[in-house]
Amino acid sequence: MKTVVFRQYDSHGDWMNINGLIRFAIEKKEYQKAYLVLEVGDTRRNHCEMMYGDDPRISVINYNQYCELCASGTAFDVVDTRHPGEAGVQSPSHNGPTYSCYNPLFESSQVSVDEAENTRYYTHHNINKEVKLDYFYFKRNTDLEEQFYLKTITEKPYSIICEYGENLIDRKYVKYDRIINLNNISPIFFDIVKVIEECDDIHFIENSVSLFVYHMQYKNLMKKNKIHLHAYGRKESIRLCDGPGCNNRYLNMIMSPPLENWEFIY
Repeated sequence: MKTVVFRQYDSHGDWMNINGLIRFAIEKKEYQKAYLVLEVGDTRRNHCEMMYGDDPRISVINYNQYCELCASGTAFDVVDTRHPGEAGVQSPSHNGPTYSCYNPLFESSQVSVDEAENTRYYTHHNINKEVKLDYFYFKRNTDLEEQFYLKTITEKPYSIICEYGENLIDRKYVKYDRIINLNNISPIFFDIVKVIEECDDIHFIENSVSLFVYHMQYKNLMKKNKIHLHAYGRKESIRLCDGPGCNNRYLNMIMSPPLENWEFIY
């Protein structure tokens, strides 16, 4: 059985960022089995199992299970999507090749690129930027969405925000008094879709929630409600945007390409 193991930064956003890469690699390399390695215990097991639950070839394992797989002698490929200086970290020897930014999975002399941070995962392996969105897929669980909607929305109208810590949205832009903050509102994460679809005043900052909605709307997997993206919202130095020309690589992840229903507020 042709098998592959994917190593990636273990965060909600980063597992979404390589959704297209994983599906593309499985298809083009004809892998029959794929493992996703959780680097931080089992914290994001449910997140990954839900994101890739539509494909029975994909399983989620933690780092200790990965070490056991390496020690078993089973033959498999490793695809490490992490950046130079971090690719290959904590990598026990295994029976098979390792592909990374130092040894790309695909051979290509010309690869299409853009200025988005998550495109780097693809170009590390000579994969065109279009794959990132064209191969993205998530199968919605409408039963979970309905349960969360009925529990959360007790009256209308309501505004949606997503903010935390110092990364805040100026309330002068928000239409309604009743405000739902989606930040960490659900341990399931993916059940928030209907709450968003039924809202006519949505305000996001650049984070995993806006990244998810961007991918879903691009692929027409959810309604294309108008999104107000508050580009000034992130205060960390590497994510700070000081105006329309900031060309921030993280903000570019939800701007490349732009969606007509998204308005950016600076």
